[in-house]
Formats: sequence, structure tokens, C-alpha cells
Amino acid sequence: MPYALTYSRIYILSCVFNVFNVTMNNIVSSEGAAKTTMCALLLGAVLNIGLDPLFIYTFNMGVAGAAIATAISQLVSTLVYLTYILRKRSAFSFSLKAFSPNGQMIAEILKIGVPTLVFQLLTSLSITLINRAASDYGDSVIAGMGAVTRITAMGTLVVFGFLKGFQPIAGFSYGAKKFDRLREAIKTSIIWSTSFCLVVGLVMAAFSTQIISQFTEGDVQMILTGQKSLFANGLTFIFFRFLHGILLSISCSGQGSGRFLFRSMQTRYLLCSCHFAASYGMGHEWNPICPAYCRYNFRSNHAIYGNTSS
Repeated sequence: MPYALTYSRIYILSCVFNVFNVTMNNIVSSEGAAKTTMCALLLGAVLNIGLDPLFIYTFNMGVAGAAIATAISQLVSTLVYLTYILRKRSAFSFSLKAFSPNGQMIAEILKIGVPTLVFQLLTSLSITLINRAASDYGDSVIAGMGAVTRITAMGTLVVFGFLKGFQPIAGFSYGAKKFDRLREAIKTSIIWSTSFCLVVGLVMAAFSTQIISQFTEGDVQMILTGQKSLFANGLTFIFFRFLHGILLSISCSGQGSGRFLFRSMQTRYLLCSCHFAASYGMGHEWNPICPAYCRYNFRSNHAIYGNTSS
């Protein structure tokens, strides 16, 4: 708890930059300036990686140093977007006079924004429930599940990144009425995301022990917990995450092109259904700990680590 409080107090203050960056990422991407968003994201990420050891070890700031490094990296990304806008390279500009929202505009924004909002909220809720279930078994299990969450997130974020790049292409193609190009983009997205998930899932399942061992020095319980969960996540990544990629490809094309494949309400349910079902079903009757990214298949892929007093 002390480490979490130290980190969160600094990080939460810096979230104003994160919110701005996420907003500008979508705006700039919609203009087709993919190189600008790439530079902003990569510069922030590389800077964060470089500043972490500097603040944590060189300046001996510990967890607070990690939070400061993250805040600085987000600030730098913000400066990249501001430079892009202030140099008049963007069709977007800051103007209170031009700010004139109406009901139709807000409704269109909510149609696309609400699904993403609910998706992220349910993801956070599901991870929270997993950590709460893991807390009954001790710190080593929590640490093991945390490591697994981050490992699987690396693979998942690659898929999200690919689909994030696919979404504006879907919008551009639909707007230009190039439906053949749109269908080809959907096909390509599904093939590549499926192939990637197959390879990553096999690696996670085959080398689960070796991967988890990199996160600790001799904590046998953490390695055992992480290995079981990562192995299950790897199998799920192979057999079910590719389906998630297909669903996201379809939902992203639905969001990017308006009503080409689905109306907004249907796309919203498609995007959020798997996370809602698993988040709702994370009960404690048998004290299951569900693999972090297998939530929508939690009934058949869960792991039990010992017994609690209850």
C-alpha cells in the first residue's frame, strides 16, 4: 500500500497530460498524421524507459522516481502535440469562440465514446476483482498475477495498436465510398491479428516458467502462481484472443465508418459484452483466480491456488 500511494499521488496529478495526449492522439490520427502520433507515443515511451533507472537508482527516489519519470514522459508527448497544432499543421485549433456544441454533435461523440469508456471501466473492474481474489492467498500470488497481467498486456496492446491504426483507414475508405478497400482492410486486420495472437500465445504457454522467472529472484510461490496463470493465458490467447481480434476489427470498422457494419448501439454491445460477462461472474464461491486476459472465458479457464480460511 505505501508504494501504491506514493506512486498514485504523483501519477494522478500528471493525468491531465495523459488525458490530453489520448484526446490529441485520436484527433491527429483522424487527420491521417500517423507519423506525428507515432513520434509522440514513441518519444514518451522511450523517455520513460530511460528516465526510470535514472530517477529510481541514480537519484535514489524509488517508486516516486518511477512516477516522476512517467509524468515527464507524458509532458513531453503533450509538447509534441502542442507543437504540431501551434505550427498550424493541423486542421484542429484551440478556440473558445468556435466551441459551439449541439445535441446532434454530442450524440455522435457519445455513440463512439461510450463503448470505449465502458470497455475500459469493465477492464479495470475485472482486473480489480482478480487482484481482490488473489489477495486471499498472499503477496506472492498478487505479485505473480500482476506480472502475468503485464506480460499478456504487451501482446494485447500490440493487437489494440494494430486495430487503432486500422480504424482511421476504415473511416477514410467508407467516406470515400471505397468499400472494396474497406473489406480488404478488414480481412488484412483479421489475418494479421490472428497470426500474431497464435505466435504470442504459443510463446507464453511454452515458456511460461522462464518468462515469469524474470520478474523475481527466488520467490517460488510467485513463480508457481505466475507459471500456471501465464500458461492458461497463453492457451486462451491462442484459442480465444484471435476471436477477440476479429470482434474488435469488426467493432473498430463499425466505429470508424459509422454504420457500415453495425449501428452504434450494436457495436457498443459487441465491444463490451465479453468483459461485462466475466466481470459480473467473478464470484468467490470457489475462490477462483481468473487469468487476467481470459476473463470472457473464465468458466473454463481459471486457476485455484490453495484454500483460504473461508
